[in-house]
Amino acid sequence: MKPQVLIATRTFGSTSEEPWRILSEADCECSRIDITSATEHQMIAAFENVDAAIVGGRPITAAMIVGANRLRVIAMHGVGVSHIDREAAQSKGVVVANAPGATPTPWPTLPSV
Repeated sequence: MKPQVLIATRTFGSTSEEPWRILSEADCECSRIDITSATEHQMIAAFENVDAAIVGGRPITAAMIVGANRLRVIAMHGVGVSHIDREAAQSKGVVVANAPGATPTPWPTLPSV
């Protein structure tokens, strides 16, 4: 069975096709949910049968995680995981990850004088 990956972020693959190519080469089957309009109930349903979720800044609640019996990893597409219920994830053995350094700093670092 192909790994099922939920894409729950608006920006995933928005600047490059590379992320989609990587998932395709890993033989993943991807589904998307519009996080700007999805209700809590729709989000819970979207998480039910996936092995992994790539998420953005929308809160990922315990209700979404608890009913997701196949879920093994929640990957934040960017930095920060404070919006993900890490206690619920830990209780289900779900790894929570992010991408430190993925968001460039707005100001260049200048050499010290």
